[in-house]
Amino acid sequence: MSVTVPALDIAIRPEHYQRLAEKIAGKPEERIVSYLMLRSLKQARYAAEPLGHFALAFDQYTHFTSPIRRYPDLIVHRVLKWALDHPEARPANITHEIPKKDDSTFGPYRRGELDAISTETSETERRAETAERELMAWKTAQFMEQHLGEEYDALIISVQKFGFFVELTEIFVEGIVPITRIEELTGEQTFYRDRDHAIVSGSGGGGRRHGPSHEAGHKKKNGRGAARSEHVWKLGNRIRVRAERIDPIRRRVEFSPLS
Repeated sequence: MSVTVPALDIAIRPEHYQRLAEKIAGKPEERIVSYLMLRSLKQARYAAEPLGHFALAFDQYTHFTSPIRRYPDLIVHRVLKWALDHPEARPANITHEIPKKDDSTFGPYRRGELDAISTETSETERRAETAERELMAWKTAQFMEQHLGEEYDALIISVQKFGFFVELTEIFVEGIVPITRIEELTGEQTFYRDRDHAIVSGSGGGGRRHGPSHEAGHKKKNGRGAARSEHVWKLGNRIRVRAERIDPIRRRVEFSPLS
Protein backbone atom coordinates (compact mmCIF):
# COMPACT_ATOMS: atom_id res chain seq x y z
CA MET A 1 0.00 0.00 0.00
CA SER A 2 1.35 3.43 -0.94
CA VAL A 3 0.72 6.34 1.42
CA THR A 4 1.18 9.98 0.45
CA VAL A 5 2.06 12.34 3.27
CA PRO A 6 0.90 15.93 2.66
CA ALA A 7 3.45 18.72 2.83
CA LEU A 8 3.34 20.44 6.21
CA ASP A 9 4.31 24.03 6.92
CA ILE A 10 6.33 23.53 10.10
CA ALA A 11 8.73 26.00 11.67
CA ILE A 12 11.75 23.79 12.31
CA ARG A 13 13.67 24.81 15.42
CA PRO A 14 16.95 23.57 16.93
CA GLU A 15 15.10 21.69 19.68
CA HIS A 16 13.47 19.49 17.02
CA TYR A 17 16.91 18.30 15.94
CA GLN A 18 17.97 17.85 19.56
CA ARG A 19 14.93 15.72 20.40
CA LEU A 20 15.41 13.57 17.30
CA ALA A 21 19.09 13.06 18.13
CA GLU A 22 18.12 11.93 21.63
CA LYS A 23 15.49 9.49 20.33
CA ILE A 24 17.81 7.77 17.85
CA ALA A 25 20.85 7.60 20.13
CA GLY A 26 22.19 4.05 20.20
CA LYS A 27 19.64 2.74 17.69
CA PRO A 28 20.53 1.04 14.37
CA GLU A 29 19.17 3.97 12.37
CA GLU A 30 21.25 6.55 14.29
CA ARG A 31 24.04 6.75 11.68
CA ILE A 32 21.85 7.32 8.62
CA VAL A 33 19.40 9.70 10.35
CA SER A 34 22.30 11.76 11.73
CA TYR A 35 23.75 11.91 8.22
CA LEU A 36 20.44 13.15 6.81
CA MET A 37 20.07 15.71 9.60
CA LEU A 38 23.44 17.22 8.71
CA ARG A 39 22.57 17.21 5.01
CA SER A 40 19.35 19.13 5.76
CA LEU A 41 21.16 22.07 7.35
CA LYS A 42 22.15 25.05 5.25
CA GLN A 43 25.81 25.92 4.94
CA ALA A 44 27.00 28.52 7.39
CA ARG A 45 28.00 31.95 6.14
CA TYR A 46 29.55 35.05 7.59
CA ALA A 47 27.46 38.21 7.84
CA ALA A 48 27.62 41.67 9.37
CA GLU A 49 24.20 41.16 10.96
CA PRO A 50 23.86 39.13 14.18
CA LEU A 51 22.11 36.16 12.57
CA GLY A 52 22.74 33.81 15.49
CA HIS A 53 23.60 30.11 15.25
CA PHE A 54 20.81 27.67 14.38
CA ALA A 55 22.47 24.44 15.55
CA LEU A 56 23.54 25.97 18.88
CA ALA A 57 20.19 27.78 19.25
CA PHE A 58 21.96 31.08 19.97
CA ASP A 59 20.39 34.41 19.01
CA GLN A 60 23.83 36.05 19.27
CA TYR A 61 26.93 34.29 18.00
CA THR A 62 30.37 35.21 16.72
CA HIS A 63 33.73 33.56 16.12
CA PHE A 64 36.50 33.87 18.65
CA THR A 65 38.61 30.80 18.05
CA SER A 66 42.21 30.10 18.93
CA PRO A 67 44.63 28.92 17.63
CA ILE A 68 42.76 28.46 14.32
CA ARG A 69 42.96 32.20 13.49
CA ARG A 70 40.49 32.42 10.63
CA TYR A 71 40.28 35.84 9.07
CA PRO A 72 36.74 36.44 10.44
CA ASP A 73 38.16 35.77 13.91
CA LEU A 74 40.82 38.38 13.30
CA ILE A 75 38.08 40.89 12.39
CA VAL A 76 36.33 40.16 15.69
CA HIS A 77 39.62 40.55 17.59
CA ARG A 78 40.17 43.95 15.97
CA VAL A 79 36.66 45.12 16.84
CA LEU A 80 37.03 44.01 20.46
CA LYS A 81 40.46 45.63 20.74
CA TRP A 82 38.99 48.86 19.37
CA ALA A 83 36.14 48.68 21.90
CA LEU A 84 38.61 48.20 24.78
CA ASP A 85 40.67 51.15 23.56
CA HIS A 86 37.56 53.36 23.26
CA PRO A 87 35.48 52.69 26.39
CA GLU A 88 33.69 56.01 25.93
CA ALA A 89 32.26 55.00 22.54
CA ARG A 90 28.66 53.84 22.39
CA PRO A 91 28.46 50.75 20.14
CA ALA A 92 25.63 50.25 17.68
CA ASN A 93 22.63 48.36 19.05
CA ILE A 94 23.33 45.04 17.37
CA THR A 95 20.58 43.23 19.26
CA HIS A 96 18.26 43.92 16.34
CA GLU A 97 20.25 45.13 13.39
CA ILE A 98 23.43 46.95 12.45
CA PRO A 99 22.67 50.10 10.43
CA LYS A 100 22.90 49.26 6.74
CA LYS A 101 24.29 52.58 5.48
CA ASP A 102 27.78 52.24 4.03
CA ASP A 103 28.94 55.35 5.95
CA SER A 104 27.92 53.89 9.34
CA THR A 105 30.76 52.56 11.45
CA PHE A 106 31.10 49.52 13.65
CA GLY A 107 34.29 49.86 15.62
CA PRO A 108 37.21 50.32 13.19
CA TYR A 109 35.11 49.26 10.18
CA ARG A 110 32.42 50.80 8.03
CA ARG A 111 29.29 48.80 7.33
CA GLY A 112 30.17 48.39 3.66
CA GLU A 113 33.59 46.99 4.60
CA LEU A 114 32.02 44.40 6.90
CA ASP A 115 29.60 43.32 4.17
CA ALA A 116 32.46 42.91 1.67
CA ILE A 117 34.59 40.98 4.17
CA SER A 118 31.65 38.70 5.04
CA THR A 119 30.98 37.88 1.39
CA GLU A 120 34.64 37.29 0.54
CA THR A 121 35.35 35.08 3.56
CA SER A 122 32.21 33.00 2.96
CA GLU A 123 33.24 32.39 -0.67
CA THR A 124 36.82 31.64 0.37
CA GLU A 125 35.64 29.06 2.87
CA ARG A 126 33.52 27.36 0.19
CA ARG A 127 36.57 27.14 -2.06
CA ALA A 128 38.62 25.71 0.79
CA GLU A 129 35.95 23.09 1.51
CA THR A 130 35.86 22.10 -2.18
CA ALA A 131 39.65 21.75 -2.25
CA GLU A 132 39.53 19.68 0.94
CA ARG A 133 36.92 17.31 -0.54
CA GLU A 134 38.97 16.89 -3.71
CA LEU A 135 42.10 16.13 -1.69
CA MET A 136 40.22 13.64 0.47
CA ALA A 137 38.82 11.92 -2.64
CA TRP A 138 42.29 11.68 -4.15
CA LYS A 139 43.89 10.26 -0.97
CA THR A 140 40.97 7.87 -0.43
CA ALA A 141 41.31 6.54 -3.99
CA GLN A 142 45.05 6.22 -3.51
CA PHE A 143 44.51 4.23 -0.30
CA MET A 144 41.78 1.97 -1.69
CA GLU A 145 43.85 1.17 -4.78
CA GLN A 146 45.89 -1.07 -2.49
CA HIS A 147 42.75 -2.85 -1.23
CA LEU A 148 40.92 -3.72 -4.45
CA GLY A 149 39.23 -7.10 -4.21
CA GLU A 150 38.68 -6.85 -0.47
CA GLU A 151 35.20 -7.09 1.09
CA TYR A 152 33.58 -4.73 3.56
CA ASP A 153 30.35 -4.10 5.44
CA ALA A 154 28.73 -0.89 4.22
CA LEU A 155 25.79 1.45 4.77
CA ILE A 156 23.77 2.91 1.88
CA ILE A 157 23.84 6.69 2.41
CA SER A 158 22.41 7.95 -0.91
CA VAL A 159 20.42 6.44 -3.80
CA GLN A 160 20.54 7.94 -7.30
CA LYS A 161 19.31 6.91 -10.73
CA PHE A 162 22.80 5.70 -11.71
CA GLY A 163 23.44 3.67 -8.55
CA PHE A 164 23.83 4.17 -4.81
CA PHE A 165 26.56 5.51 -2.57
CA VAL A 166 27.85 3.57 0.42
CA GLU A 167 30.00 4.32 3.42
CA LEU A 168 32.17 1.51 4.76
CA THR A 169 31.51 0.80 8.43
CA GLU A 170 35.03 -0.41 9.19
CA ILE A 171 36.94 2.49 7.67
CA PHE A 172 35.82 6.02 6.80
CA VAL A 173 35.58 5.54 3.04
CA GLU A 174 32.72 6.38 0.68
CA GLY A 175 32.16 5.03 -2.81
CA ILE A 176 29.53 4.12 -5.36
CA VAL A 177 27.83 0.92 -6.43
CA PRO A 178 26.95 1.66 -10.09
CA ILE A 179 23.68 0.31 -11.40
CA THR A 180 25.66 -1.62 -14.03
CA ARG A 181 27.39 -3.57 -11.24
CA ILE A 182 24.02 -4.52 -9.79
CA GLU A 183 22.84 -5.78 -13.18
CA GLU A 184 26.01 -7.88 -13.44
CA LEU A 185 25.25 -9.40 -10.04
CA THR A 186 21.57 -10.16 -10.57
CA GLY A 187 21.43 -10.66 -14.33
CA GLU A 188 18.09 -8.86 -14.20
CA GLN A 189 16.65 -5.58 -15.42
CA THR A 190 17.56 -2.89 -12.87
CA PHE A 191 16.07 0.58 -12.46
CA TYR A 192 15.59 3.48 -10.08
CA ARG A 193 12.15 3.57 -8.46
CA ASP A 194 11.22 7.16 -7.76
CA ARG A 195 8.34 6.69 -5.32
CA ASP A 196 10.55 5.22 -2.57
CA HIS A 197 13.98 6.27 -3.92
CA ALA A 198 15.20 2.73 -4.35
CA ILE A 199 17.23 0.69 -6.81
CA VAL A 200 15.16 -2.34 -7.84
CA SER A 201 16.32 -5.39 -9.74
CA GLY A 202 14.28 -8.32 -11.03
CA SER A 203 10.76 -6.88 -11.11
CA GLY A 204 10.72 -6.58 -14.88
CA GLY A 205 8.39 -3.60 -14.69
CA GLY A 206 10.84 -0.79 -15.32
CA GLY A 207 10.51 2.57 -13.63
CA ARG A 208 6.75 2.55 -14.14
CA ARG A 209 6.09 -0.19 -11.64
CA HIS A 210 4.03 0.91 -8.62
CA GLY A 211 3.38 -2.29 -6.73
CA PRO A 212 4.35 -3.00 -3.09
CA SER A 213 7.99 -2.73 -2.10
CA HIS A 214 9.92 -5.94 -1.45
CA GLU A 215 13.26 -6.21 0.30
CA ALA A 216 16.16 -8.06 -1.26
CA GLY A 217 15.57 -11.78 -1.61
CA HIS A 218 11.77 -11.64 -1.48
CA LYS A 219 10.19 -14.31 -3.68
CA LYS A 220 7.45 -13.36 -6.12
CA LYS A 221 5.61 -15.22 -8.85
CA ASN A 222 5.36 -14.06 -12.41
CA GLY A 223 2.33 -14.54 -14.64
CA ARG A 224 3.29 -18.18 -15.31
CA GLY A 225 3.55 -19.02 -11.62
CA ALA A 226 7.35 -19.29 -11.54
CA ALA A 227 9.05 -17.97 -8.42
CA ARG A 228 11.60 -15.22 -8.84
CA SER A 229 13.41 -12.76 -6.59
CA GLU A 230 13.12 -9.01 -6.45
CA HIS A 231 16.07 -7.17 -4.97
CA VAL A 232 15.66 -3.70 -3.49
CA TRP A 233 18.44 -1.41 -2.25
CA LYS A 234 17.26 1.57 -0.20
CA LEU A 235 18.66 4.34 1.95
CA GLY A 236 19.87 2.99 5.30
CA ASN A 237 20.29 -0.64 4.15
CA ARG A 238 23.41 -2.42 5.40
CA ILE A 239 25.09 -4.56 2.77
CA ARG A 240 28.33 -6.36 1.99
CA VAL A 241 30.43 -4.96 -0.86
CA ARG A 242 33.70 -5.62 -2.65
CA ALA A 243 36.10 -2.89 -3.82
CA GLU A 244 36.31 -3.32 -7.62
CA ARG A 245 38.06 -0.37 -9.24
CA ILE A 246 39.04 3.28 -8.96
CA ASP A 247 37.39 5.77 -11.30
CA PRO A 248 40.46 7.77 -12.46
CA ILE A 249 38.41 10.77 -13.62
CA ARG A 250 36.23 11.27 -10.54
CA ARG A 251 38.81 9.72 -8.16
CA ARG A 252 35.99 7.62 -6.78
CA VAL A 253 35.94 4.05 -5.48
CA GLU A 254 33.52 1.68 -7.21
CA PHE A 255 32.10 -1.27 -5.31
CA SER A 256 30.11 -4.36 -6.23
CA PRO A 257 27.31 -5.68 -3.98
CA LEU A 258 27.85 -9.22 -2.77
CA SER A 259 24.22 -10.02 -2.06
